[in-house]
Amino acid sequence: MIPSFRRAGFFLLLLFLLFSEASFCEEATVFFVTRKGGEKGQDGSSWECALDEVRFAEKLENPGLTNVEFWVAKGIYRPTREFQPGKSFVLRKGISLYGGFEGDEDERWQRDPAVNETMLSGNISGKNSYHVVRFASDADETTVLDGFLITGGRAEDTLSLNEKRGGGIYNDGGSPIISNCIVMGNRATNNGAGMYSREGEPVIQSCLFQSNTVAN
Repeated sequence: MIPSFRRAGFFLLLLFLLFSEASFCEEATVFFVTRKGGEKGQDGSSWECALDEVRFAEKLENPGLTNVEFWVAKGIYRPTREFQPGKSFVLRKGISLYGGFEGDEDERWQRDPAVNETMLSGNISGKNSYHVVRFASDADETTVLDGFLITGGRAEDTLSLNEKRGGGIYNDGGSPIISNCIVMGNRATNNGAGMYSREGEPVIQSCLFQSNTVAN
């Protein structure tokens, strides 16, 4: 017969393990995004309160953001509206972007990127972004870019070597997952007009690279 104090200790250990497992399996927070934002507010908590284009870009810049998904509805999105070619959509560890939503879905699988074209564009005010999307060095399998058309990056007209590479996507040593994307109409002076990867081990699946141009 097991002494009562040992039984109590066993149940406490079991509860601790169950709690720990639940913590590790915690679902990601979802932010909803539409081109013009929600009609009932714009905190991103629902489609009715969706983030607009500007708030979406600002939210991504939050350095403390982690374990989040952005469900992005059809339309064109830019990393800034100002004359700031160094601005990009920056994805770090624990941040995932999913495009192709109509704007009323309850589940991620209900989206259709082929029908609901969702564009990340570098065509900002007066000049193009050097990189439309940039993956940080800590990007890993929890960093996902899925269901977007990526266009308008111009990695040129700059003295910085890094800014002459990767017009559409610049991977700064990370290992993200890139799926169901079309990367087209981007330019670079040196390398990787569509995508340039500086080390890292990115996984690219079901993507199309088309009409990207390198000057040299």
